[in-house]
Amino acid sequence: MIVINKGVIEKFCKKHARAKKSFASLLKILETNTFSHFSELTETFKSADYVYHVFTIFDVAGNNYRMVTVIDYIFSVIDIRYIWTHEEYNKKQSVLKREAKKYDRN
Repeated sequence: MIVINKGVIEKFCKKHARAKKSFASLLKILETNTFSHFSELTETFKSADYVYHVFTIFDVAGNNYRMVTVIDYIFSVIDIRYIWTHEEYNKKQSVLKREAKKYDRN
């Protein structure tokens, strides 16, 4: 798959240096595989979540970090939106809800 916005990872890892190795491993898996749909992705990433019908959330480094993405399975593109610690993720649900409304077609 093609991963865009990798700068989000670089920025996060400057602040959380211990996360760098885990994100490098995650990127390698994502970039060397193609997933046709979410259920296929979860065969590789068992803990991935699909949230608000928009975001795919990856648990990284034993669930210490959360990587929030939007995945276009047709074009095989993963857009990294946010990376937060687990604690930050729990506090930022309003951000995800607000952004998800932009995708609401109703």
